[in-house]
Amino acid sequence: MFAVAWKPLVSAMSFAFANFRDDFMVQRAIGGFNHCAALAARFDMPEVFDYLILSLSRVSGLVQAPAASQEVGNFPVVEVEGQKVTVSPVAVRFGTNVKAQLAAVVLFTIANHNGAFIRRGWTQIFEIYQTLFTHSLLPPSMLMMEDFLSGGSAIPLKPKTVAVPREERRGDGGLLSTLSSYLLSPYGAGSEMAGTDFTDDDIETTLSAVDCIASCRVEELYSQILCVSLSLDELALLPRRRDADAPPVARSDLKGEALVAPVQVLVDLVQRVTIDRTRTRSGSGSAPNSPQISITPSRVQLPYDPSAVLLLEIATSIVARSGESLTDLWPSSFDFLQRLLASANSFSSLFNERVVASLLRLVAEVIKSDELRDSCFLALDMLRSLSPTVLSSVAEPLMAGLSRVFLENAARVQCVPFLPRLESASPSEACS
Repeated sequence: MFAVAWKPLVSAMSFAFANFRDDFMVQRAIGGFNHCAALAARFDMPEVFDYLILSLSRVSGLVQAPAASQEVGNFPVVEVEGQKVTVSPVAVRFGTNVKAQLAAVVLFTIANHNGAFIRRGWTQIFEIYQTLFTHSLLPPSMLMMEDFLSGGSAIPLKPKTVAVPREERRGDGGLLSTLSSYLLSPYGAGSEMAGTDFTDDDIETTLSAVDCIASCRVEELYSQILCVSLSLDELALLPRRRDADAPPVARSDLKGEALVAPVQVLVDLVQRVTIDRTRTRSGSGSAPNSPQISITPSRVQLPYDPSAVLLLEIATSIVARSGESLTDLWPSSFDFLQRLLASANSFSSLFNERVVASLLRLVAEVIKSDELRDSCFLALDMLRSLSPTVLSSVAEPLMAGLSRVFLENAARVQCVPFLPRLESASPSEACS
């Protein structure tokens, strides 16, 4: 009976929740969401959770709303009682919309307890992560990336600015180069800084948004995904759920299809903001009869997108800690990283550094498996295809990552065929 009636029931409750102002009706709708989630978990129906997440995410207003490239990192920051708060349009809008806040809390309450049942619903969850990150609303614990040089650092919202000598800027492009730069520029020079006008009310509503995100406990869902291969002692160090009635996080929360689903969603989202944008900017995605200027894709330089780094870091962390599921996740992950490296000339150096770091982090795990070891050397050999410009820009993290992989797996490494190009050594010197 529930299999037949769940969809119209959820649709009706979603309409009531989004449109009714009566507190009693809203409370009843929230209770209905929770009951449907409980029944869906009882009968193992992932499609119900996907539909619940989709419906609630629309009301929250946090999906598909990441900040534009020129705005990220430029929102005004104020200090309130020792706490730094970023005042952004999304934070203000979300902080003034009580219904949106309720939807976010209900969404993550359902997801936190039922991560193993979510499939396509991960799309909306990670889109919310994107939005929160680009507006500086994510918890600091989710902003860290593994660095082979420093061990760990926060994901930068803006790339480092490097002054270009005047001679290099002139180059050999002439008028065509100037025209291409104008057409491909994501924003004008006058919009380098986001607006800094805000009121005391904006600060108050931003604080309300921050409190709501904290009550959503978004980092707990992230911990559930990553806990698959952790020991019981390591699991004890993860954040505990605040509600005593919630079941403890188990080692087998996500496995098999439940673990493949979030990784595939992350791959699709990263491709959307990287490879797909490169194709669009190169003109390959336009209508066949529309006038356009033909520009070589390799000359199309996308601006740095911190949300792409965030999603890539999450995907890499999931696969690297997947334990026995690594055999299933490695082929698709390797294929995707290979496609990213094939388009490396179109990405910023900071993003390329993270792609190389992701590849080496996975290689460090794959090389320990007898079944996957050969494919790991194919992945390392792929680095030879990088252009000299890209190799130069990622040299430090690349060499640091290779050093760690080889030192930790010296007994399993027989030959390193790509080092001759990186260090101008002979092939015999690269073999041990």
